[in-house]
Amino acid sequence: ISYGYLWWRRAGNPEAEDYFYAFGTGGQFVILMPKHKLSIIITSDPNVPPAEFNSRSEAVQGFAEEYLLSPLRASQ
Repeated sequence: ISYGYLWWRRAGNPEAEDYFYAFGTGGQFVILMPKHKLSIIITSDPNVPPAEFNSRSEAVQGFAEEYLLSPLRASQ
């Protein structure tokens, strides 16, 4: 994972596909998957406790990899 210009880049894992994401308060996410011309926007409760933020971030990334990228890879 690398970071720059307020975006994170998920790359370098041979089992996962490269993608970019930005996230904000309460679990707001923008995920961009250029190879598939796919954009995912996720909104969430802006009042989420800070203690839940990291687990929410990991859950969204896991969802993207398992339920969006795996089927895309399988269809190629």
